[in-house]
Amino acid sequence: MVRGDPVIGMSVLKEFPTHGYFSGTVVSSSGVTYRIRYTDGDCEEATRAQVIELLMPQANCVFCSVKLSGDGSRVVPKYFITHREELVVRACSAHRARAQGFVRTWTENTPL
Repeated sequence: MVRGDPVIGMSVLKEFPTHGYFSGTVVSSSGVTYRIRYTDGDCEEATRAQVIELLMPQANCVFCSVKLSGDGSRVVPKYFITHREELVVRACSAHRARAQGFVRTWTENTPL
């Protein structure tokens, strides 16, 4: 298992032809592939790119789940300044470009 990998523990949703949709959780990583355990008990291995495509948007999205500030804007927790990759991984497709912009800005202005 790869320690500290932000994908571990995230929720996924996958359509299996003729069987329908099943939700699951990323339970481990070999460093090359990820193991997903679905609610019906089945497991499968997937690449990082495949897992990213399966992520359940609002269940994992930092921007969808953070509280609004007094002016109505979303506040990104300081934790993500030092965990930049996790911010992008944990953004739904609607917020992914915004997360990438934050990471670019932080990388240019705030060295780790």
